[in-house]
Amino acid sequence: MPYAEPKRLLLGPGDLYINDVFVGNVKESVEFKYDPNYAYQRPGNCIADVKGERTSEAATLTAKLCDFKVSQLRRAFGVAEAVSSGSFRLRNQEVIKMSGTGAIALAKTACTGSLKVSKLDRATVGASGTWGSASYKSGTDFSATVSAVSRVSAGTIADQQYVVVEYDFLDANANAVRVGGEKTAPETFELNFVHKQSNGKHIQITFYKAMSNSDITLPFNEKSSGNYTLHQIGFKALVDLTKPEGRNLFEIIEESPKVAS
Repeated sequence: MPYAEPKRLLLGPGDLYINDVFVGNVKESVEFKYDPNYAYQRPGNCIADVKGERTSEAATLTAKLCDFKVSQLRRAFGVAEAVSSGSFRLRNQEVIKMSGTGAIALAKTACTGSLKVSKLDRATVGASGTWGSASYKSGTDFSATVSAVSRVSAGTIADQQYVVVEYDFLDANANAVRVGGEKTAPETFELNFVHKQSNGKHIQITFYKAMSNSDITLPFNEKSSGNYTLHQIGFKALVDLTKPEGRNLFEIIEESPKVAS
């Protein structure tokens, strides 16, 4: 079902659920593929097959998610490791105009000792004009606290000059997931893809038992380019042995047409 969030254009062709948990809104085309394979019998002098028997089958669904939430993507990529919530260290970068010598507030609270100030082009004209460092020198070119930075008038940063300020900060409510290095069977789950057509009628595809067969590819696009970041995901249906043979791989449900009263 298409939806939109403030300042984010997340319209797409459907929603994706794993074990009845919303994983994300999917964008662009969603492709469902059912691929049965057959063995054929051609006895005697027949020039055409007289019998065919299905020998294998595969059902897959590929899509692109257009939002990034670690808790959702871990499910979409089949990562078994749980999401950790807590305080994590992240890197921030700001472009600041150094006006006068007054303190200029930082967007985040910097971790002590992590702040650096550089020219926009990162040219190697560092502390007091000497060569060999891309960063200006604290105390000589600028002064800083954990919450603000200011220009030193006798330093090499000119009044009204734009500079790059980089520092680490702590996010007390961040989410993280660590991946890789263990040989484990992939997590399996029920997968539901729901598509609401323009006429209001729903189509739902359910994999009774599924696993992710995605490579983790995370392209990050600039908003200014007109593109939103899309994450390619893929799923493979597995046989659910708790269901009868012939009806244990997937189902497709089509909502009945609306009858005018």
